[in-house]
Amino acid sequence: MTAVLKKGDIVVITVDRKWSDAVGAAHVLHQFTEEDYTGDARAFIAKLVSMTDSEGLWVEGPRKKNTTSEHERVGIKLLIPWVYILAVRSAAVSQADRKRMGF
Repeated sequence: MTAVLKKGDIVVITVDRKWSDAVGAAHVLHQFTEEDYTGDARAFIAKLVSMTDSEGLWVEGPRKKNTTSEHERVGIKLLIPWVYILAVRSAAVSQADRKRMGF
């Protein structure tokens, strides 16, 4: 059975390490621990925004406190070019874990 990914799903994206290091993706997205990736790849967890852009995958990082408002939390959106994406899969993350990570 194949899972269908849709907007708003929490996904794990495995990307080329060179891209990750070049754009500083770890500052925007939740990066898994070192045990969860190889020397050539990095895995991140994010909320899926769009898979329909011909340039790449749009994702949103964990929501962080907005510097202009104490009560508003914002997630930074990021386009990951298709050429650097090695894998996308559904994240089997519980609701409690999502809240802890900021989703």
